[in-house]
Amino acid sequence: MPKLNLGSGADYRRDYVNVDIHPAARLIYQNFYVEEVDVIADLNHGFPFRDGVFHEVLARQVLEHLKDVDHAVIESNRVLRCGGTLRGVVPYFKSDGAYRLAHRALFCEYDVVSLAKYGFEVLSVERRSPLRLPFKRLLDLFLWNIYRTIEFSFRKTHGFPPSEA
Repeated sequence: MPKLNLGSGADYRRDYVNVDIHPAARLIYQNFYVEEVDVIADLNHGFPFRDGVFHEVLARQVLEHLKDVDHAVIESNRVLRCGGTLRGVVPYFKSDGAYRLAHRALFCEYDVVSLAKYGFEVLSVERRSPLRLPFKRLLDLFLWNIYRTIEFSFRKTHGFPPSEA
């Protein structure tokens, strides 16, 4: 079952097709001992794969770097087989990490859910925190934000744009 890892960078996965924009990913991320990427591509200009090739697309900490997030989700739909999953992680808009210079987009849960309109069913959307504290919701409301990322999982239900039948 082919799987796609978008913007693999320091997250090289052996059982995935790993895509990154930079041809020398090993040099950039040498502190993490990253293997070479499998495919070098600029995800801002579409994905260099045929339609319906993959069972899973993984987009961990990459969507916030792209010029057009919607285009990337549409391209994910295109390369996924029907019933395939799009899984990802984006920084939560209230977290410190969301405001790095290389980030072009901010995300709350509603932004992530809205991406499902491109032919997906929402399986899960959750804020994540590295802290293991009781009453996280209460702390979030009254003290400070303790969430760092939003993890999501979508299932492809149909192509986008939907075919006229």
